[in-house]
Amino acid sequence: MRIPNLTISHALVARLNTLNTQQNQYNDQLASGQRITSPSEDPQAASRILRLRSEKSEIQVYAKNGDRALSVSQASFAALDQLKNLSDRASELAALSNSGNVSAAERKSYAIELNQIIKEAIDAGNTKYQGEFLFNGIDTAVQPFTDDGAATPAALATTPAAADGLSIQLSGSVSISPFTTGAGNAKIATFITNMIALRKGLDNTAAATDAGTAAITSARSALLRSEDDLIGIIADNSALQTRMESVKAQSEARFNNIQSLISKDADVDVSQTMVNLTRVRTAYQAALQSGAQVMKLSLLDYLP
Repeated sequence: MRIPNLTISHALVARLNTLNTQQNQYNDQLASGQRITSPSEDPQAASRILRLRSEKSEIQVYAKNGDRALSVSQASFAALDQLKNLSDRASELAALSNSGNVSAAERKSYAIELNQIIKEAIDAGNTKYQGEFLFNGIDTAVQPFTDDGAATPAALATTPAAADGLSIQLSGSVSISPFTTGAGNAKIATFITNMIALRKGLDNTAAATDAGTAAITSARSALLRSEDDLIGIIADNSALQTRMESVKAQSEARFNNIQSLISKDADVDVSQTMVNLTRVRTAYQAALQSGAQVMKLSLLDYLP
């Protein structure tokens, strides 16, 4: 049975087109470094890559949230540490003055120093990060601590809001507020109020009397309680930072894992692709040569 020349030529052209398409595909893969240049080449892998890239984008957003939350917490810690140092000095002044042997003049000088400590504590309580007050719960645009305006504040004119601060999403399942709690902010206000009470006792003209000493003793006890409260707030802040760093580390590990999975599906194996390209080029050249030999033949070549 004789195969018509037209059939042979059609088969040859189809074969050459297939090999040429494969060559172009391998060349594109080597040029781009990507195994999949079109979803139709591997629909399942393309679907996996899209899902993983979507998750990767979410992790990047969460990472930015985590950086901001950690920065807020660290800024809060710095202010709390300053308050703790001020508390130490205030307690020291209370201890130095808590005796009937201390003169009214000495207590007056302690009161002057304590007044500056109170001012510093109010400034620390009004610490801002990127334009937001750190110790006023969700009311980050409102100054939490304001004195009565006197050179020697008799009381806090305003105190922080009772509500906790806003939470920040750190992952698909973890949401954390990097701000101190409303209860913690209230304890900061109490600490400042206790220092004002101590200063009032030191400033009292009857400070050298037993009644004055009793007032200082009471204020000192209150300051010691406030110091314990500040230590507790600092401990909570430190634990919060540890948790945020843990979430951040988990997210980074997942991000790297996703990158590896995407590379496994998307990145080209250069060595294998070069081998495939060489094989296809050889087959293409062989098809051209064999086609040329076959197409030269006719019926006349078989006649005696």
